Amino acid sequence: MTAAPALGLWEEARQALSGRGRELWALCALAFLTIGSYEIARPAVESLFLETYSQAGLPWVWLSVAGSAVVVVALFNRLATRVPIARLLVGTTLSCIGVLVLLIGCVSWEVPGATFALYIFKDLYVVVIVETFWSMADLYFPSHTARWAYGLFCGAGSVGSIVGGVTVGRMAAWTGTLHTLWLVVGMLALVALGAHLLSTRLDMAKPTQQANMGLKDALRVLTGSPYLGVMVALVASTQVAITLIDYEFNGIVSRTYPNLDERTQVIGIIYSIIATAALVLQLGTGPVLKFIGVSRTLLGLPAVLLTAVAAFLVTPVFGVMAVAKIASKAFDYSLFRASKEMLYIPLSYREKTEGKAVVDILTYRVAKGGVSVLLLGVAALSLSVATSAMTMVAIALWLGITVLLTRRYERRLQQQVLATKATPAPSHQSAGQ
Repeated sequence: MTAAPALGLWEEARQALSGRGRELWALCALAFLTIGSYEIARPAVESLFLETYSQAGLPWVWLSVAGSAVVVVALFNRLATRVPIARLLVGTTLSCIGVLVLLIGCVSWEVPGATFALYIFKDLYVVVIVETFWSMADLYFPSHTARWAYGLFCGAGSVGSIVGGVTVGRMAAWTGTLHTLWLVVGMLALVALGAHLLSTRLDMAKPTQQANMGLKDALRVLTGSPYLGVMVALVASTQVAITLIDYEFNGIVSRTYPNLDERTQVIGIIYSIIATAALVLQLGTGPVLKFIGVSRTLLGLPAVLLTAVAAFLVTPVFGVMAVAKIASKAFDYSLFRASKEMLYIPLSYREKTEGKAVVDILTYRVAKGGVSVLLLGVAALSLSVATSAMTMVAIALWLGITVLLTRRYERRLQQQVLATKATPAPSHQSAGQ
C-alpha cells in the first residue's frame, strides 16, 4: 500500500472514531481484562478437568453446559428487558465473581463434581460477559465507526489473551493450577469496576419494555425475525466445526502431555499463539473490512479453515492438529467476530439484546451439546476416525449459510441507509440504535 492510500485510511479511521476516545479506551480495557481472565481460566480449568475426567468426559460436560445455557439465557433476557445494558454488565460480572470463589473453594475441598461444575462455569461466564459487552457496543456505535472500533476491541482482547496465556503457565508451575484462578477473580473485579464507571458515560438506547420477560419472549423475537434465524444457523455451524476441532485437540494433547502442570503450560502456549495470530488479524480488521467488505470476509474464513482441517485429515499428528486449532480460534477471535458483530447493527434494540442472547449465548452452547451427542454416538460405534470428515461437512454448511446471511445483511443495510436519508439527521443516541 502506498503512502497516499494509507494516509487516507488513517484519516477515515480518525474521523470515524473522533470524539469517542475515552469510551474506546475504556471498552478496550474491559476487553483486555475479560479475555485475559478467560485465557487464565481456560487452560487451568481444562487441565483440571482432563486430570479428573479425561477426554471421555468432554461430551458429558458439554451437554451440561448446553442445559445450563438455557437457564442463563432465560435469566439474562429477563434482566435485559428492565436493566440498561451497561448496568447489566456490572451485575453479571459481580455474580460471576461470587460463583467462581465458591467453586475454587469446592475444588480445594475436593467436593464431588466441583471440577465438573467449574468447567461449566468457565464455558458460560465468559460468553455472558463478552456478549453483554458486544450488545453494549452494537447499541452505541453506528456502522461507519464499528468498522474501525471493533478491530480495536478484538485486538485489546488478544493482548489480554497473550498476557493471560503466558501468565497461566508460569503461575501453574509456581503455585499450582487451581490457584491461578484467583487471578481471574481479581481481573473480573476490575471489569465490574470499569463497567460501572463506563455506565455513567455511555449514551445509548434503553430497554424498550419494562415487562418481566423471559426466554419464551426472547424466542418470539427470534422466530419473528428471519434474519436472526439465519444467524442461529451460522453460529451453530461454526460452533459445531470449532467444537469438533477442540475435541480432537484435547484428545491429542492429553496423550502427548500426560503430566498435569506440563499440559497446562502447553495449552497456555497454544492459546498465546492463537492470541498473537488473532492480534495481527485484528490490527488489520479496519482495512480488511474497508476493501474486502463484511460479506467477502465472512465467506473467506470458512474456506481457509477447510484447508487447515483437510491437512489434519491427511496427517493426524499433534503439530498439525495444533495448527488447525490455532487457525480456527485465531479467525474466530478476529475477523469473524468483528464481521459477525456488524451483522447486528442494522437490527432493532430487542434483536440486539434479547435476540442476540439466544443466538450468541444459547446457540453456541446448545450447538456444543449437540456435538456432544454426536461424539457419544461416534465413540459407541468406534468411528472416531470420522471426526475430521464431520468437521469438514460442518465447515461446508458454514460456507453455504454465510452466502444466504450476507445477502440479507446487505439488504438490511441498504434499507437502513434509505431510512436515514428520508429522516432528519439522528442524534448521537439514535445513531447507536
